Parts: sequence; C-alpha cells; structure tokens
Amino acid sequence: MTLRILSGSENQEPEGILDDFARERGVNIEMEYQGSLDIMRTLQGETVDYDAVWPASSLWLTAGDTQYRVKHAQSISITPVVFGIRQSLAEELGWAEVGRSFRFLLVQPRHPGKIIGALGFNEIVRGAFQSCFVSYKIDAALWGRGYGSEAIRYGTGWAFRVLGLHRAEANVMPRNAASLRAAEKAGYRPEGLARRYLNINGVWEDHIHMVKLNEEEYHA
Repeated sequence: MTLRILSGSENQEPEGILDDFARERGVNIEMEYQGSLDIMRTLQGETVDYDAVWPASSLWLTAGDTQYRVKHAQSISITPVVFGIRQSLAEELGWAEVGRSFRFLLVQPRHPGKIIGALGFNEIVRGAFQSCFVSYKIDAALWGRGYGSEAIRYGTGWAFRVLGLHRAEANVMPRNAASLRAAEKAGYRPEGLARRYLNINGVWEDHIHMVKLNEEEYHA
C-alpha cells in the first residue's frame, strides 16, 4: 500500500520519522513538497491526486479546499511561519481589493511554524475622509501576550505611512475587553458608543468606536 502526501516544505525534516512509522505498518509513503500557495491552488483544482495533504497551516485548507475534499483535519501544533505576498497576487487571490482593502497574516518570524492571526484595513475611503476600518484576530491560545496590540500598532503605522490615511477606526463590542485593551495599547481611543451597530451572529450588537489619528500629519 502506498500513501501519497502533498506536504509543505517545512515538513521535510520529520519525513524520516514518518517513513519509519509507516514501514512498521507495511505502508509506503510518497511525499511531494510544494509551497503553501501551490498547495492551496492544487486543492482548488478539478482533481487532487493525493491521499493526504499536510500544509503549514489550516489556513491553506480553509482557503483552498472549496469543494470540501478533506474529510478529516487535525492540527498538530500552534507556531507561526513567516509569510509574504506580492500585492498583485493578493489581489488575484481576493485578499486585497484594489485600493479599498489590505489584509495581512500575522506571524512570529523568530519561531518558524504556523500563522497566528490576521489584520485587515478595510473599506478605505479617500477624498475628504481618508479613513478605513480595522479588523484583527489572534489565535485564542496566544491571547494576553501583546501580539494583537503589536500588530495593530505596526499595521496602523504602515497604513498611515504607505496609504497616507488620516484616520483608522476599529469597532469593538463593549464586552470584548481583550479586543478593547489591544486597540487601546496600540494607541486607539474611544470616540463613543454606536447602538445596534453591526449584526453579529444574527444579533444587532452595540459597538465602541476606537479611533487612531495620523499624528504625523500634525508634526509635518
């Protein structure tokens, strides 16, 4: 019996251990290594000629397995991986609407592994407004370590410097203390409560407007 596995290149090191384990059970393993984006695109294809897939992160299963071919998925670790992507490719993949939104994957470069969250600058409005809405998410296993506030702070700085925005706004439910704290530590300040502002899981929820202004404009 031969098991064909499509794997991310970061899994080359434990291949020997996997081979020994398989041989003891009378199974032959054939590993083919691809980059994460290539794995995602393979899953999106009409046919997938593999018995198993082993990407760097479940993100690539979520983004690529649109036909739900993967029947049994199991996460084996929570560690980040460095990830970069050209803007043109991000737009092609639907991760960045031209001029209107930018999305980033959050990582810990000093610990190769899996992605730990996401950060987005959405609904960018130009003209007299020059503003955007900010969204962010961190792996629950890593809450309370300052990763969220660090990502928001540096990401917002990028949006001000590169996109030339005047204002960034994050809308947070009052009971989400961790998210409010992350935004506040990143320099965002509350500007009021919007009643029944967004529909979350079928319920119109109140949200606090957390806002940061581009202070560099006032020191130019």
